[in-house]
Amino acid sequence: MFRPEVGLHQGVVQELVESVESGDIRSVQNLLDAGWRLEASQAIYTYLTRLVDPLIPAEIQALVLEKVLLNFIFTDENGDVPVEVVAADVLGLIRQELPGNHLQLIAMLLHLLDFVIKSSPADELRGNTLPISMLPIFFNIQNQHINEWRRIAAIFLEIIRQSTNYLDVTLYDEEEQGCDD
Repeated sequence: MFRPEVGLHQGVVQELVESVESGDIRSVQNLLDAGWRLEASQAIYTYLTRLVDPLIPAEIQALVLEKVLLNFIFTDENGDVPVEVVAADVLGLIRQELPGNHLQLIAMLLHLLDFVIKSSPADELRGNTLPISMLPIFFNIQNQHINEWRRIAAIFLEIIRQSTNYLDVTLYDEEEQGCDD
């Protein structure tokens, strides 16, 4: 869903990206109503890859990446910290540290990913590959993390799964946002 495809109408993708960047909700809604669903998913992906700042701040990413590295280097008799615990810690920090609009963007994206994962069939051997394809959008994985990318992906999948319990999605209508056009 979030992968570039040859058959997509790139003009519509670009129009959607520009509408999202400018906050033009009506144009986005009109294009969605016209049936440009795959183009919309590509536009979301394009928009996210163009963000100047990381979607998840570096200090919150470090929680995942450092725990993975520490568990890889210093595993004790108790083994790794469970992915559920790391995911809950990350979601708690996201909820506590991020400003409203940023928090809502992450919450909506994680809820969307959760819905897509639950709605789409998984490959018997590989499972659902969506979390892996979206991992670079959410985490800046460096060379030292490559050996543990599966654990990072498992934590990310758990973050997606738990997001509906930890992060509320509040949709505002135009009047509540102060739009008066």
